[in-house]
Amino acid sequence: METLPILGDLTDEQFDSILSICSKNEYPAGEVIFNEGDGSNDMYILTEGAVKVMLWGVELNRIFPINTIGEMGIFTDEVRSATVITLTKCTLLKMSKVELFNLFNYDHDLYIQFQKSIMQDMSKKMRSNNEVVAKLKSELNKKR
Repeated sequence: METLPILGDLTDEQFDSILSICSKNEYPAGEVIFNEGDGSNDMYILTEGAVKVMLWGVELNRIFPINTIGEMGIFTDEVRSATVITLTKCTLLKMSKVELFNLFNYDHDLYIQFQKSIMQDMSKKMRSNNEVVAKLKSELNKKR
């Protein structure tokens, strides 16, 4: 399996610890993984398939393997900011926030590395979203 950046710099023991708390979940096409406003109790790693990110009925983004889904709420305690729906049959690894933070309490180096990597990943996603917003704004201005 392709390595996810948030797991890439972990030791073998840390990687195994993360995998030990993951549950494999399969979803058919058209299945809602979570809705905007739901509690953020889990994060996911998309290993197969594709999902769309929806807000107010508008598709904002598509996510393909190997990427995280729902990680922001794990660290912010905020509710889900969007709805995520499978486009194809998908396989996701699900991590419970409680189990993840239990690991972090046990291994502070894992917490620091994981948090650093999540911040880098979220920064990339924000930059990508900014490009989408700029493109949409430009298209909107052309229609005026």
